[in-house]
Amino acid sequence: MYDDGESIFYYLTLMNENYEMPPMPPGSADGILKGMYRVKASENTQAKLHAQIFGSGAILNEALKAQRILGEKYGVAADVWSVTSYKQLYRDGQDTERWNRQMWVVRLFDQLIYNTDRNLGNLLIDKDWRLWMIDHTRGFKMFSEPKSPKNLAPQCARGLLEALRRLDQATLAAATRDLLGPGQVKGLLARRDFIVKYYDERIRELGEDAVLYDLPSRVD
Repeated sequence: MYDDGESIFYYLTLMNENYEMPPMPPGSADGILKGMYRVKASENTQAKLHAQIFGSGAILNEALKAQRILGEKYGVAADVWSVTSYKQLYRDGQDTERWNRQMWVVRLFDQLIYNTDRNLGNLLIDKDWRLWMIDHTRGFKMFSEPKSPKNLAPQCARGLLEALRRLDQATLAAATRDLLGPGQVKGLLARRDFIVKYYDERIRELGEDAVLYDLPSRVD
C-alpha cells in the first residue's frame, strides 16, 4: 500500500481450520457492504420447499454442506447466504421499521381527514429521515367514513390512538374555527370514531403488543 500510494485497507481473516477461500460471487459487492450476500443459489427450480441458510466465517462451509444434504436427501431447494455483519442488518431492519411506522401514520391521517391528494410532492423528509405532511387543501370532506378503509395500517402509534380518543367536538371546532365548517368537523369526528373502532377491534383480537407501537417524540 505504501509503495503504490494506495489509500485503502486490507483485512486478513484467520480461522481455526484450513479451507480454500472461494472467489467473490459476481454482483455481490453491494451485499457484502450491507451485511449479507448470496453465496450459492439452489439449482433446483422445481422443489416445493425452499429454504434460506445463513452462515458466517468458517461455518459457511457447513452451510454449503447443509444445502447439498437438503437437496439430495429431502428434495428441499436452499440458497446459502454469507452474513458479513449482523449489526448492519439489524440497523437496516430498524431503519425500515421506523420508516414503515411513519408511513402508517400518514395513511391513518389521510383516512382521518379524507385526503384525496397524497403524493410525494406533499411529503417532506428531513435530514433525520422524519416525514412531515404538508398541503391538505383537498381533504376534510364531510363523509362519515374514511375514503379507503383498507388503507388503514395493521398497526397504530400508541400516542396517536390516545390523541384520537381524547379529541372532542369543542376542541376540534375551536382549533379549526376559521378553517372548517360544522359539516366538516362532524365528518372528521365520525371518521375518527370509525378508525378508533377499527383499532379497538384489532386490539381485542390480537392484543395491544401486536397492534400498538411507540414513535420517538419530535419535541427537541
